This record gives sequence, C-alpha cells and structure tokens, in this order.
Amino acid sequence: MSLADDMIARLPSAIMSFCFIDRTGRPASILSAYLVSPGVARLHRVATDSWREVAIEVFRFGIVRFMPALAAAVHRAECSILAKHELAQTTLQRLGFQTEGLARARGCNGEDFLNMAWVKA
Repeated sequence: MSLADDMIARLPSAIMSFCFIDRTGRPASILSAYLVSPGVARLHRVATDSWREVAIEVFRFGIVRFMPALAAAVHRAECSILAKHELAQTTLQRLGFQTEGLARARGCNGEDFLNMAWVKA
C-alpha cells in the first residue's frame, strides 16, 4: 500500500450528510456525521446567513431522522460549539447531548468552545 493509499484509508468516513435549502434554492445549512473511530462519530454543521429559514426544519429532522440513524450507527457522537452560542447548546441538549468540557481559546480569534457528546443509553 502506498503512503497516499494509507492516508486515504485513514480519512474519516461519512456516515451521513444532508444539505438544507433556503427558499431561493441555495444551501442554508449542511449537517454531517463522520466516523472517527469504531462506534464514534464527529458531527459538523455549517450554516449561511439564511440559516434561520431552515432552523426549525433542521431541528425536526434531527429528532425524527438524524438522531435515530446516528443511534443505529454509533454508540457515541461528539461535536464542538461556540461557548457563547446558548441556542446551539440548548438545542443539542434537547437532542440528548451533554456538555463534557470547555476548550478555552480554541477558535481562530481566541473564542472558547464547548465539547458536547451524546452517548447511547
């Protein structure tokens, strides 16, 4: 196996990824889960300025589709959010995530981040 093949084999594997579209047909948010080790996923969400248009839809999707699919695939899911983003923390807590710690000055401008995790019961 070449070095490149080995590096590609070690890349995180996408479990699922979804794009939510705003009323103009442009992406408003992308929600993804990647396998980072056996049974453990890392979650990512990015959003545009039109995020508020799809926020309720994304939350409903999280409850009805995303979390059940995630629970079928892994026993733990992790994510990091800006510590000052209280709505994100509340939303994740409603989906079953718990805060595990504070990563001080983790952001590119010195922002603090919260590490959160969901663990299958």
